[in-house]
Amino acid sequence: DSKALKAACFGNNSVKVTGVCLLRADLIPGVPFRVESEAFTGNLVCTATVHRGDSHSTDSWGIEWTGRPYK
Repeated sequence: DSKALKAACFGNNSVKVTGVCLLRADLIPGVPFRVESEAFTGNLVCTATVHRGDSHSTDSWGIEWTGRPYK
C-alpha cells in the first residue's frame, strides 16, 4: 500500500509514477512490482528508490520509489 502516489507524463508518452511505501527488501531498481491503490493500479518496473528510516526512532522505515509501466 502506498501512502502517496503521483504520476506524470513526459515527452514521447513515457509515464513516471512515484510513491511511498513501507520498507520492502525486494523493491530495488530494475525489479517489476504491482501497485494497487485508488489513484493507480498496475504493474511497474522500479527505476529509483530512496530508503528512509532511523534505528534510533520509533517511526516507520519507508521507501520513496519511482517506476515506469511494465512492458
